[in-house]
Amino acid sequence: MPGSKRIVPQSQYRIFTALDYPQTKDIRALNSFHGGRVGSGKLVAIFLLNLATPTQPSKYLHHNSNHFADLDIGYILIQTITSGEMLSESWDENVDDVRLQDNLQRSLARIMLSLARIPLPRIGAFRLDDKGYLQLDNRPLNVMFAMHENEGIPLDISRDTTFSTTNDFVLQHLAAFDNRLLYQPNAISSCDDACYQMTSLTAARAIFPQMFRKDFCNGPFVFCFTDLHRSNIFVNEDWNVTCIIDLEFACSLPIEFVQPPYWLSGKLIDEIEPVGFAPKHAAFVDILEQEEQLQTNQTDAEPLSGIMRQAWRNGAFWATLAIRDPVAFTEIFYDRILPSYFSYSPEELEKADYSFYARLWRPDISSIIDKKLQDRDSYLERLNRVFTDSS
Repeated sequence: MPGSKRIVPQSQYRIFTALDYPQTKDIRALNSFHGGRVGSGKLVAIFLLNLATPTQPSKYLHHNSNHFADLDIGYILIQTITSGEMLSESWDENVDDVRLQDNLQRSLARIMLSLARIPLPRIGAFRLDDKGYLQLDNRPLNVMFAMHENEGIPLDISRDTTFSTTNDFVLQHLAAFDNRLLYQPNAISSCDDACYQMTSLTAARAIFPQMFRKDFCNGPFVFCFTDLHRSNIFVNEDWNVTCIIDLEFACSLPIEFVQPPYWLSGKLIDEIEPVGFAPKHAAFVDILEQEEQLQTNQTDAEPLSGIMRQAWRNGAFWATLAIRDPVAFTEIFYDRILPSYFSYSPEELEKADYSFYARLWRPDISSIIDKKLQDRDSYLERLNRVFTDSS
């Protein structure tokens, strides 16, 4: 309800992932400075203060308590949101309202510009150390990867891994997708499906580095949200952003990963099409450019609006979507990237021999595929038992 209070845990991450997978424990829920909410008026206050003065303690300081010392458990900070409602609650009713959309997109554009104004030294995530100081020394982790670790799928990205180049970051994501294919029991549905996925991963290693700008390979890197969706954004009745929650997956990423939200189209990530989304993309970037021109502290750096437009032209926009979502990766790769940016026709893709190219993914893929099909059969048997027992 508008105006009602909402109690939001500072970190909801630990609820579904850190309990079961040791590699992930305490990384975000206990050491994260961005696990809760940020009001639009104070969106980057703590962030900028800590960047300006690296030795300045954060708002949340380490405090030893004799009452809880022997419990060996984590903790949750709770804040109350008193203004606005989730954007998702009014989205369907007002999605076509031009005034509300303009307000929303201007709010988001200002937030992006505020965050992109501060270049960061590497790709990674912030954490609070034991003394309450902000450190950029944690691995960049999105919600999908956290869920994979909770399912026992290794990412092979250690807790203290950060990246200094865009290419290293992109290739590490593709390696994590490899592990998803190897370890998720229901990752494939057939031999043909396996070859189809393996070919996409092999080809992506060759073409994705070409889609990102070489002059941005070593930076700038900027703070941005990786889990920004309509239920994490609170707005007032005019759709001005009042609060953003669930920031535990916000990271320092290559600036080309700062893109217009795909959900402005009202569709899922694997449903948006280049032709249909182009007007939405252009409209958002135009608004961003207008907000850039209103900035008082303009620099000689290339404007974010120009970076977004070039990312749309060279396909980096679609590459960032594919990299962020392993479930949608294969469809985006074949249906958006290859036809639009590498001139593959639907007929060529339909006739391609994916079993030939899949052999470049790993030696002896036949054994891998056989094992994956066995894994799938076992998974379906377990699933059937669960539903049989519950009925």
